[in-house]
Amino acid sequence: DERNGLLTIAGNKAFKQGKNWQDHLRQWRGVEDPTSRLTRKDFEGKALNDISAVKVGKDKILSSEHDYNKENKEKYVNLFLKEFGLKIGKTKTFEDATGTNVIISDELFIDRREKYNKNYKIFKEGRESYLLLFADTIKKPHEIWELNLTDSEGNIKRICRRYFAVYEYQGEKINCYVAFDKIDGKWKGTTAFQYKEMAGYNQQRIGKLVYKNKN
Repeated sequence: DERNGLLTIAGNKAFKQGKNWQDHLRQWRGVEDPTSRLTRKDFEGKALNDISAVKVGKDKILSSEHDYNKENKEKYVNLFLKEFGLKIGKTKTFEDATGTNVIISDELFIDRREKYNKNYKIFKEGRESYLLLFADTIKKPHEIWELNLTDSEGNIKRICRRYFAVYEYQGEKINCYVAFDKIDGKWKGTTAFQYKEMAGYNQQRIGKLVYKNKN
């Protein structure tokens, strides 16, 4: 809804209900004083800084030379799970950098469009090469963001927890992203992949920053 961008979701909801939507706009007094209250300072420091990359060796990059069959898909999923002492069919509660428990399982790589066939998206866009880095991103993230995804009425549809870390291999940056959703009161993995461009990566770094590695 275009009004969401102008009034905020809560303000738009109040507008539709005939209530005072102006109360939802921070320090809004446009009728009495239409002069802009924004100053240059309001626009400073808003851009996200690039995350410092950690250099990694060949031992952290898995081969992308393989057949695209079910056996190899399961083999690569197990290579990720092995980093947490697991294999397909097993789950584990892992305490992250903030002390929050997340569930580690093969759910991170299941194609949601074929969930009941349990088809893994492990080879999509070459993510299989970076599985060990995805594991490191969960264990030692550079940042963790939480975000409430809402519908047009302002109702929370999903709560996401996103893990970020940037690595460098042979001069190339690997922007890793791992996401968990709160399902039935537990943080369960929904996806993990790498961004080639920092611009697209930064678009995911929204919501509330709940952890930042100071090192």
